[in-house]
Amino acid sequence: MAKMGGSRHLKRLAMPRALQLPKKGKTWVVKAMPGPHPLGRSIPLAVILRDYLKVAGSLWEASKILARGGVLVDGRPVREAKFAVGLMDVVSLPAVGQHFRILLNQLGKLVPHPVEAQEVSFKLCRVERKKSIAGGKVQVGLHDGRTLLLKEPHELRPRDVVKLSLPHQEVLQVVPFREGSLALITGGKNVGKVGKIVKILELRSIQPNTAVLEGRGGERLETIVSNIFVIGEEAPLISLP
Repeated sequence: MAKMGGSRHLKRLAMPRALQLPKKGKTWVVKAMPGPHPLGRSIPLAVILRDYLKVAGSLWEASKILARGGVLVDGRPVREAKFAVGLMDVVSLPAVGQHFRILLNQLGKLVPHPVEAQEVSFKLCRVERKKSIAGGKVQVGLHDGRTLLLKEPHELRPRDVVKLSLPHQEVLQVVPFREGSLALITGGKNVGKVGKIVKILELRSIQPNTAVLEGRGGERLETIVSNIFVIGEEAPLISLP
């Protein structure tokens, strides 16, 4: 009989690169369920509680914490242990007053970065697609699976970043993808590095467009534009490691 759907299990040897866990010592790892982020760019919420933050000693304990509504993701309680948490998501533990934003380190691993309480009220989302729909509105798709309906005309373009209030999803600020903006590199050999966009190279060919950045130490960084996540103009809108 043929299989119906994908496997619900995941071995550590085959786990996504984004997970910062040892591959040896244990056989299995919690597999994230389908959700706002793809499997290769997400961490199951139970893994964050058990293996990263060490607030639970087992999957059972993590599930109990979640069942009581003890964990907020982007300002809303999440009770599913396999919920996929990804880049720029805000994870809060109100009972202990701890808050974290999911960022990338320079090994390409997703890690929870501690933030202050004032940063919990917003998150940054990259615009992935935009189209006009009936009723004079614009439908905007964001990197974390959200969809915004905005009045037309709107200045948003793909690869721009919006600062969203949490949990109400109001657009507080638009950070354009352009030369002079600050950006986080989300892929390639320079993953996890931050720099100012110096030049955007539109190749007008089958090759992807690229961007040149100046790193925090003055070094030259180059990557394809799909790896660019704008985080501010003159200064970053979020705290960084």
